[in-house]
Amino acid sequence: LTAAGIAIAIGTAFVAATLLAGDIMRRISYDSITASYGTADLIGSSPQALSDATMDAVRAQPGVAAAEPRVIVPYIRLTAGTKEISQTFVPVPGDEAFDTQHVTAGELPTGDDEVALPERSAERLGVELGDTVTVSYNEWEQRDTGAEGEETVVRERDQDVTVVALTTDPTSAWAQYDGVGMSTTDALLRWSGWGQGSGTQPLEVADSDQVLVALEPGADTAAVQEAVRGVPVDGDHRGLLRTPTQLLTV
Repeated sequence: LTAAGIAIAIGTAFVAATLLAGDIMRRISYDSITASYGTADLIGSSPQALSDATMDAVRAQPGVAAAEPRVIVPYIRLTAGTKEISQTFVPVPGDEAFDTQHVTAGELPTGDDEVALPERSAERLGVELGDTVTVSYNEWEQRDTGAEGEETVVRERDQDVTVVALTTDPTSAWAQYDGVGMSTTDALLRWSGWGQGSGTQPLEVADSDQVLVALEPGADTAAVQEAVRGVPVDGDHRGLLRTPTQLLTV
C-alpha cells in the first residue's frame, strides 16, 4: 500500500506540474504578444492600410479617449562611427495607454531629428545620451524622362539624429525584434523606405492595418466597439474592431 501510495503521489505531482507548466507557457506567450499593445482597450483591424482620415474618424467616435495606428518600421540602418546596426522602430506613443517601453535615461523624442534607443542597441553602437547617430533610408522619386514619360528613382538618404533617451523593454513586448527604438511618426514614415519625395508622408506609407483604442472612463466597451466598427475605410469597406483577447483567439 505504501508503494502504491507513493506511485500515485508521484503520478499526481507529475500531472499537476505538467498542467502548471503548460498554463505558465501559455500565459507567457499571451502576455508577450499582448504587451506590444500596451494597455489598449480595443484593437481595430482594417481590411486595408489605415489613412489619416480614417484615424481622425475613429478618434471622433463617442467614448474614444485616444486612438493610434500600430506602426512598426523594421530594419532601419543606424551607424555611429565604424559601427552599424539594424533597428526596428515604433512611434513615440501619444497616450500612456499605448506605451510599452521604460525610459531609463533622458526623455522621449519630440522632434523628427531625435531618437530613443534600447540600452543594448546604444551599447552596440557605442553611443550615449546626446550623441549623434546616422539614419540611412530610401526615398522614392518620380522623374520626368521627357518623351519616355516618368521613371521611378530610388535615392539613399542619410539623416543625423540625436539620441535623447535610453529605454528597456520590461514586458518583452518587442523581444522578437530584439527591442525597438522610438521617434516621431513623421520621421518613421519617412524612414520606412517607401516614402515618395522628401516632404511629409501620408500614413498609408506605413501599411498599418491595426488601430489601438483607449476608452474614456466609464465608456461602454460594446457601444464604442460598434461605433468604430462603422467607420468607413476607403468607400464601402468597414473596419472590424476586436478586443485583444478576441484578436488572439479567433
